[in-house]
Amino acid sequence: MKKTLLLTVWSLLAFCSGSARAETFTGAVSTDWHNGGNWSGGRVPNLTGVNGANITNGRTADVTRDTAFHGDFDMSSATVNIRNGAHLSFHSNSWWGRPGTYSRINIIDSTLSQAFGANAHFGMGNGGTAEMTLDNGVFINNDTIKNGNNNSRMIINMLNDSLIDGSMLYLRHENPSRSGIIRGTGTITLSRRARPGNAGDTRAGHMRNNGRVEAIGGLLAITSFGPGGLLDDNDWPVRMDDGNYAGWYASDGGELSLAALPWNGSRANWGEPSTDSTVNVINSLGFFNAVNPAGRLGGSLLAVDNGSVHPGLRNAVAVWEPRGATFSSADLEIAFDWPAADRLDVAESDLKLFQFTDGGWRDLGAAINRGRRIITARGLTSLSQLAVAEGAASPPAPAPEFIRGDPDGNGTVQLTDGIFLLNFLFLGGDSPGCFDSADTDNNGTIQMTDGIYLLNYLFLGGSPPPAPFDGCGPDPTDPADKLACESSGSCP
Repeated sequence: MKKTLLLTVWSLLAFCSGSARAETFTGAVSTDWHNGGNWSGGRVPNLTGVNGANITNGRTADVTRDTAFHGDFDMSSATVNIRNGAHLSFHSNSWWGRPGTYSRINIIDSTLSQAFGANAHFGMGNGGTAEMTLDNGVFINNDTIKNGNNNSRMIINMLNDSLIDGSMLYLRHENPSRSGIIRGTGTITLSRRARPGNAGDTRAGHMRNNGRVEAIGGLLAITSFGPGGLLDDNDWPVRMDDGNYAGWYASDGGELSLAALPWNGSRANWGEPSTDSTVNVINSLGFFNAVNPAGRLGGSLLAVDNGSVHPGLRNAVAVWEPRGATFSSADLEIAFDWPAADRLDVAESDLKLFQFTDGGWRDLGAAINRGRRIITARGLTSLSQLAVAEGAASPPAPAPEFIRGDPDGNGTVQLTDGIFLLNFLFLGGDSPGCFDSADTDNNGTIQMTDGIYLLNYLFLGGSPPPAPFDGCGPDPTDPADKLACESSGSCP
């Protein structure tokens, strides 16, 4: 998928560079977009139709408020390329993808910025579509990035270390006929700002996701939300108009990291506002009825093929790794990607909730509410990776602990251990309860040299036995030496 996106970027650039009608910004008179002397053809680009504009090679174009633009930056079936350290700045609203048109803006190793009070509208209804691709690009918007009117489509591709920095981000908001997608890798920062004329606007720092957010092939981080937390009205566990499923996703080894949310009384949710008393979104976690909660709750939604996911899951639908909060006990509600489970041909009744603890995945025995499509687990005492899956491998048995050089199991290494070992080898004495403890030189066998090694250490200044020696512990070479250790009287 990531390679596909890269090919898309370069094919778009090749298309635009080959269009004779596209203008290139030269900045010969000033940085003003509207001055024809700043363009290679001596004319301001027409962004309606197949025309377009190129800003490249470190130049800066500034779109000021102008009556000819009606205070806006309009694009209809046009492409704007910002490349090679260039900078395009808007001081007004931007409208990309008027009805029935498809517009593109590509930010390659460059920056696009909008001033306070200026909204970025992607798609303007009735089949209008706008697509933005960032490749090591930066998009700064101090107000709102959002879908336009009904029947519009918004697509944002993020490649490599790209950044979106804004106040509010709405995908497919307020109407299911809108389609919004963000996919790729990079960082999205949404923070509270002093918005002009409405400094107390509580929407600042929010994200409303009724579309699809997908980390592809790497980390996509969404961070720095305002006091209200992550705003997510996604109540459609269904297919979107473009065939994608709405929700939070990670694929091709991707990892989606979401901002931490504050505890709100006895409950905090990850994936929607902490003030929301229900969990009604795809791929969300909600912790509630927590005893003595402290700190903040953060988390990542991981792809099941991500290298940081612990092995052993069978037919995993989604994996989460919440962190940052402490409590002595908390209940958990989880709503996950049921359509993904359908695609795996896993029966709904076979899905379970697992937590990775003590070196393996443990079935939490959670109850599934089929009407609300939610799994509830109670009495959680720690945070670690959680997963919805059909099954998981049994956790490995804990390695036995012992003290090397203590075959009689009395908790100390002394002369009696050497005598015990020699009696066992040559006089038919009792067997050690833990053969690993009798392997004093740790060569994988028990023989006379082990007794000599121990006596040299005790009386002739020889080297101490290898670990575990100073206290109880597992054999660091196990299971290579295959020595049994059924019980050790000195270790639990």
